[in-house]
Amino acid sequence: EELKQKKKRAVAVRGKPGTGRSRNDVPNNILFVENIPTSLDAKIAHDMVSELFGPYEGLQGVRIVPGQGVAFVAYANAQQAETALNGPQGFKISPECFLALSYVRKE
Repeated sequence: EELKQKKKRAVAVRGKPGTGRSRNDVPNNILFVENIPTSLDAKIAHDMVSELFGPYEGLQGVRIVPGQGVAFVAYANAQQAETALNGPQGFKISPECFLALSYVRKE
């Protein structure tokens, strides 16, 4: 139980506003979204992420990784993804949990 609490605190700290881009700053058309509560049903998480990123032009799709607390959000190009990345960065999902956004790494 103590290990679970430590992990929760680490995730909450990692996801505070302004910390998400430290993972990967190389522009890409796909965003990596972290800190989605794993307690959410995959359909609810998908709808929530879609609604959050939908207003940004060029959204092509959202893919949730069930049970992992992460999602991939695809845009038509890197410029549109950058606009979306800067919008909801640090969005507060719950009192202790902030979204952390970064670009997907290009291999």
